[in-house]
Amino acid sequence: MTNMPLLHESAMATLNLATDEIRKSLQLQQYHKVIAETSTMVNDLLDLTTKIVELRALASEKTNNIAREHEDASLLIQLNPNSPNGYLRAAKLYSIQGKQSKAIQVLFAGIAWCPDQSQRAFLRQQIDKTKCHLERRIDFITQAPYDILCNILSHFTITTALTSIKVSQQWRDKVLHCPVPWHTIELSTTESTSSSRLLDRLLPIVSKYTKKLCLFKGSGSISHARLLVLPTFSRLQSLYISAERLILPVTCIPRYPIFPRPYKS
Repeated sequence: MTNMPLLHESAMATLNLATDEIRKSLQLQQYHKVIAETSTMVNDLLDLTTKIVELRALASEKTNNIAREHEDASLLIQLNPNSPNGYLRAAKLYSIQGKQSKAIQVLFAGIAWCPDQSQRAFLRQQIDKTKCHLERRIDFITQAPYDILCNILSHFTITTALTSIKVSQQWRDKVLHCPVPWHTIELSTTESTSSSRLLDRLLPIVSKYTKKLCLFKGSGSISHARLLVLPTFSRLQSLYISAERLILPVTCIPRYPIFPRPYKS
């Protein structure tokens, strides 16, 4: 078995020796010789680097290291933009992730850069295949029967359900017409800042379906209590509050029967 550290050390020694020889030629003002030899070295090093990156990308593929494989695909394109290998690898990764449009975009970039006619033809074939995958893609949310859709949405957290509304207009219409995930909404101040902003922006849209609203204390007072002043909980039947301290605007207190759980010290 080859000793890789010794092989690497030997290769670096050979490279340093060749560099020293070129430096001597430069001192002797043999400029044409320096240009020829350095050009050869650069091309050889680029070819070698490309092969090494391709090997690492293949290993990343076998170990399902998608992030590393993405980096190597981008590096292959930078090292040799006239080769289709980097574009094909990047397009394959995007296609696996369901990003067919991005895959097609990368393949078109490869066609623009690759000079070989047969390579461009192969890239066009890959574009046609990717377009077929894009056309055959099924949106299960928009096509699912009503009862199945409601069953799926019943397993969503409030944040996931709210996020699904933003996917597309079709998802928005489907999800909003399925009241199951909105019948009971639980809010807590333990949610992250991004989740809180998402709730603040989208909760007024679905709150008209809410029958039971629960506000739980995470730390301090309930931050979402201010949402109760919004005239959107038109179907609210019960409101549960668990907090040590809660300050509600006077305008919203008469509207709902509030039964907070007694605080135990």
